[in-house]
Amino acid sequence: WPNLPESEQQWPLRSINHASLISALSRDYHSLKPSATAPQRKVPLGDTKVIIHQTLSVLEDIVENISGESTKSRQICYQSLQESVQM
Repeated sequence: WPNLPESEQQWPLRSINHASLISALSRDYHSLKPSATAPQRKVPLGDTKVIIHQTLSVLEDIVENISGESTKSRQICYQSLQESVQM
């Protein structure tokens, strides 16, 4: 928050909240990846493309909007996005 001193920024809470937001926004995207515990669900190709396009579009907007923020805010964003980027 721009008007708060560094000591009042609540970085750990903001990091948790950001990670939760990214997780919720990319839930369908992540469900496309098969895992050892859950078999890959069968999604029609057209739906798969829509899920990927919508998710990556939202994540792109988040990255563009965070680019002018403080280093700590960018780090939180980067950490939250790692799983989606590496998928």
